[in-house]
Amino acid sequence: MKLNPGTKKDEIDVLFNYRRLRVFVGEDCILDDVLYNPIICEGCTWTYNERNRKLEISLTKDSDTIVWCAAFLAKDAEGNVPLDYEEEAAERERMERFLPKRF
Repeated sequence: MKLNPGTKKDEIDVLFNYRRLRVFVGEDCILDDVLYNPIICEGCTWTYNERNRKLEISLTKDSDTIVWCAAFLAKDAEGNVPLDYEEEAAERERMERFLPKRF
């Protein structure tokens, strides 16, 4: 993802959730999307190269059996998130309170 000229690394905040990815530059949210497949948040990273202004985000799959495609976001062509993804993500977040943390 290419960012605006002058963007500094300390202005960037990338938030990983089990089924959601958010990217902030300062106060502005530039990406807030539901992921097509779940991730392991603790295994995800990001780097930013100020010289070429590229933000690279690495996501760790929740399962080795999941096949990822180029379209890893759950939104359709019109930008709508299918209801079943939102319901599943909400249920997973409720259940995660009772699950042991992964290391």
